[in-house]
Amino acid sequence: MRPVRILWSQAALLRKIRQRQSRTPRTPGQRNGSAKEAANRLRFLRLCEAENLPTPVYEHKFHPERKWRFDFAWPEQKVALEVQGGLFVGGRHARGAGIARDMEKASAAASLGWRLLLVQPNDLCTLDTLNLIRKTIAYEPT
Repeated sequence: MRPVRILWSQAALLRKIRQRQSRTPRTPGQRNGSAKEAANRLRFLRLCEAENLPTPVYEHKFHPERKWRFDFAWPEQKVALEVQGGLFVGGRHARGAGIARDMEKASAAASLGWRLLLVQPNDLCTLDTLNLIRKTIAYEPT
């Protein structure tokens, strides 16, 4: 099998395309994600509304100095929900460096008074998760 050769003009064209893609304007907080993730996000927002939960803020920037964001947040109550994907396929949240960064973010959030909930993608749109959010929002420390 012989190696695939890319002509110089093709390589230059690919570079230009990549440069344009990297400059594509996005709405604030918009990440690259799959259509399935977007559908789950919309479904979760609808479920929150149906269960009479306050509407969460998507991609809420919570730290005054860092660019950290929560997947979903209820800023008034200082409650946040993070969806931890890729746990069983060696994704970012399952590797040592990713876990260390997640711990740093969670600790910083706790130091600012946030209560952080963690769920897997399959658990996002479940009644258990919605009940956990409801209990956490309603919790009043004694």
